[in-house]
Amino acid sequence: MKKEKKEIFIPDKDTYKPYSLGCAKYRKCPVCRGHREYPDCFWSEGLCDYCADYIFTESELFKRYLRAIKKGYIQPVLDGHAYFFSKN
Repeated sequence: MKKEKKEIFIPDKDTYKPYSLGCAKYRKCPVCRGHREYPDCFWSEGLCDYCADYIFTESELFKRYLRAIKKGYIQPVLDGHAYFFSKN
């Protein structure tokens, strides 16, 4: 018997790709893990509008944000970094 070749799911690469749901495309945000419309609800750095507004005020989102940068899912928001580290 021949073994069937199965496609390997790699979460690091496949999880955050845009997917189609009807006429709109959606993507999972690597920081808040919410499904948002792509590209309308995303910044060029790779995170959604909600996270961009609240990552520097909510500690849990900020921890997830730093982990997402470390894993290479998103780029740092330079204006936010400058603001956050000047205050702390």
